[in-house]
Amino acid sequence: APPPADASDPAGLKVEKNALALVFIPAIMSVTEEFIADRPGVVFNVLMGQLGTVKIEDARAGIDPRNPQGSICAHVYSSLFAVFKHIATAYVITVVDAAEMGDAQMAWTVDNLLTRYQRALSEYCEHTDYSDQHFTPHGHVMAGINTALFLILRALSGIMVLGEAKLGRPFTRAELATTVKNTQPLLLTIARCHLEQLLELEGPLGKQEDLFMTLLDSTAYAEALSAMFVMAESAEGMRLEIRPEVLAGLPVMTGEKPRTGCPALYASTFDNVNAIVALVRLTERTFADLSFGE
Repeated sequence: APPPADASDPAGLKVEKNALALVFIPAIMSVTEEFIADRPGVVFNVLMGQLGTVKIEDARAGIDPRNPQGSICAHVYSSLFAVFKHIATAYVITVVDAAEMGDAQMAWTVDNLLTRYQRALSEYCEHTDYSDQHFTPHGHVMAGINTALFLILRALSGIMVLGEAKLGRPFTRAELATTVKNTQPLLLTIARCHLEQLLELEGPLGKQEDLFMTLLDSTAYAEALSAMFVMAESAEGMRLEIRPEVLAGLPVMTGEKPRTGCPALYASTFDNVNAIVALVRLTERTFADLSFGE
């Protein structure tokens, strides 16, 4: 981590909070992967404050036939957000508890990293429009996961809907996997975007309370996706791209620095997979389970 930033230095605090996030992202991502792998054939929900499970076949029965892709995205988001929030909260509590029980490494982590992370977050928020919403460390990580899930699911549904329109037939699970792999560079590029650019990309596909456009019928849903994305062909197969006119409308960031991008760009899971790539794969797996069945 860089030297502690002064409370009056928003640029330094931005770098500091994102650097400190890298301490916690790998463990939260890896433990979540293991948690989900140990519970195959289910999606997750929260009932009366407790994390629970629903069988894939039961969740598939609840998909809205008027707009299956929007409905699937909402299911996947609810499931993964619930389990990530459960793990992120429990992980920080476990670190603190271990420190209080005398674990020297965890005590050092709390005193030198977790406490510093909270301070950097709080002081950075004082320089923003949301100064009354001081993030906790696990809340900061969850805010990034929230944004990433939103954009990854938009891309997955774009691949399915626009890919099927291009082929004139239903997509297969194998074709989805190949196209997602080809689209990973786009998702990593989006993760490098400045916040103002990211918000601009989110805007056209955000429908206020109806976040995943589940109230649209399939035709209107496809039109919304096609206004944002286009399917391109390459030697490796199809890939999703953002329409040139959408890219042309993004704000040009020429002045403000530093531009850190998403902290997860620089984080890896325990098995040395980039954290964003790991999240894409995890999201794709649940998305495919609901789209095609296990």
